[in-house]
Amino acid sequence: MRKLIVALDVPTVEEAWDVWDDLEGLEVSWKVGLHLAVAVGAAELIRDLGERGGVMLDLKMNDIPTTMKAGVRRAGELGAEFVTLGAGVDAGQVRVAQRGQIGDRPELLGVTMLTSSTATAIGVAARADALMQMGVNGVVCSGVEAAEVRSICGPDLRIVCPGIRPKGWVVGDGQKRVCSAEEAVLGSADHLVVGRPIVTALKRRAAAEEVLAEIVRAEFVGGGLVGATVRRLFMNVEEAGLMGEACWRFDKRECPYTRGNLVDAWRDGWRRAAAADLAAPEDPAEEADA
Repeated sequence: MRKLIVALDVPTVEEAWDVWDDLEGLEVSWKVGLHLAVAVGAAELIRDLGERGGVMLDLKMNDIPTTMKAGVRRAGELGAEFVTLGAGVDAGQVRVAQRGQIGDRPELLGVTMLTSSTATAIGVAARADALMQMGVNGVVCSGVEAAEVRSICGPDLRIVCPGIRPKGWVVGDGQKRVCSAEEAVLGSADHLVVGRPIVTALKRRAAAEEVLAEIVRAEFVGGGLVGATVRRLFMNVEEAGLMGEACWRFDKRECPYTRGNLVDAWRDGWRRAAAADLAAPEDPAEEADA
């Protein structure tokens, strides 16, 4: 599955394909939720999208054992890579769901607490830890709690974060725990689920490209445990300047910092490296001969 998962929160298969047409060629995967999963032709759509970036089937399964096992098995047969289990599942239900897997697919993602509810990071992380002990492959939580979940559950648990909104987005869509793509990545999210900011945009492709660019910028600084280390290492002016030089020489990256004095130091380092490179002779042999 790719880093960015686009939530196809539309009612019909035809509208889902319209979104796919707009985003064709971008490095994205797809989420199919309850609304679309019960639409006419949904099974074929899931199978086809599985070959076009991968599918997360968001059904939040929470049922009797026979139904849980059969549901997971069917999801695997359709080619879904991820399937979600409801927030209230217990260890017995997870074990039954595992019996429905075909090999190790689909991976089981336990929903911690819906992003439409209020919750504390510690509470979400505790639920994530409990789900991990039950045997899920990953958890679904908001990016607000991703860092706390990672710190408690370690590097191997897959973390999938919905509720991703651009900075400045007016939250009026039922979501309460939201954050930007950058914040989620720096919090160690493995995958970001983005729906409305892309699907309802007038220019869907441009909106998706902006999210992808934000992910790349955040990943350059470093997500998760590595990112936490990087942020601790580069927290003074001198080191921020050195990081600026490194960014220029790597790929002329934009400044990843937000604190004013670090931004200024970063830019100074970036400019030093740029000036040195532009002043250098194109042929290294020229300098040696001089």
